[in-house]
Amino acid sequence: PLSLFQVICQKAPKDSAQYEACKKALQSVSKVVRKCNEGARTMERTEMMYTINSQLEFKIKVRRWAWNYAVQYGNSIHPIGAY
Repeated sequence: PLSLFQVICQKAPKDSAQYEACKKALQSVSKVVRKCNEGARTMERTEMMYTINSQLEFKIKVRRWAWNYAVQYGNSIHPIGAY
C-alpha cells in the first residue's frame, strides 16, 4: 500500500522543492517504521524466551517433586520424561 508521502511524491514535479522535501520525509518515516518493526520483533522474541523459560522451570520443578516423592516414599515411579 502506498503511504501518503509516496502519493505526494508521485504527484509532485520531480524537480520541485516539494518533491525533495517529500522524499526526505518518506525516508525518515520509513526509518522510524523499520525501527518500530525491529523493536516489535525483538519484544516478541523476548516474550517467547520468557514463556519457554517458564515452561522449562515448571517441568524441572515437577521432575524434582516426583523424584523426591519416590525417594521419600519408596515408590517406583519414574520422573516425567525418564522412561
